[in-house]
Amino acid sequence: MKRIFILGSSGYVGNHLKSFLCDDFKIVTAGRKNSDVFFDLEDTDNNSLLNEVTSDDTVVFLSAISAPDECEKNYQRAYNINVKNSIKLISALLEKKAKIIFSSSDVVFGDAKIICDELSEKKPFGKYGNMKSEVEDTFSGNKNFFTIRFSYILGKGDKFSEMVKSYSDENKELDVFDGFERNVISINDVLLGIRNIILNWDIIDTRVVNFSGPELISRQKIVLALHKEKYTNLKYQFTDAPDVFWLGRPKQINTKSIYLESILERECESYLKVIKG
Repeated sequence: MKRIFILGSSGYVGNHLKSFLCDDFKIVTAGRKNSDVFFDLEDTDNNSLLNEVTSDDTVVFLSAISAPDECEKNYQRAYNINVKNSIKLISALLEKKAKIIFSSSDVVFGDAKIICDELSEKKPFGKYGNMKSEVEDTFSGNKNFFTIRFSYILGKGDKFSEMVKSYSDENKELDVFDGFERNVISINDVLLGIRNIILNWDIIDTRVVNFSGPELISRQKIVLALHKEKYTNLKYQFTDAPDVFWLGRPKQINTKSIYLESILERECESYLKVIKG
């Protein structure tokens, strides 16, 4: 059975992914604790992982400091992890002929005023966006390196939906920041997309895919839908975000994919279907 190494298996996507893939592949988790193989992206030496990976394996690279605020505040540490050490490790894995699926972000397009697909010019926003873009560019053209750019991921247990739930449960009023818009994608589409990339690697004619949903959705719309469908007692108000909130994130990123639905072999799910589901 083909082995899939998941770096960052304790995160939101990684935790769902290991359960989703386990019937089709042998899953090997890599992390600092409660993992099959020890791995720490703060280290420059990850021989425990490198000694395990072979040319028959696929590595799903989800590990990163992904909070834009953290990348702005602690730039050098974030750069070492997200760029310097990531590039070193990916280079070593590619030397072993392993296949790499690298999780990037729609923020590589920055505050674009047009709809961006995989062929659009990148204009990364903030330190986090520049970090992801640098790793992408380092391995661009390598047939064993596949970039998937996540937009906002919505699904069971996602961070924002869980925060909304907690405010409803605790009868607290939620401040919903105005102006934050993304092409929301469901966790189901993310998981199926990664699975099908692994299975169909050699016949997919791209090595970059925007994991973007069909609609540009604001946080307000998500909250309104959650209020209607799940948390009818939720108290909320729409407010302006503090300036510091926008330091590392654009207000709007409007993206689409040329390839994603053909990889999924179906249409992408709408945000309302995810919330109602």
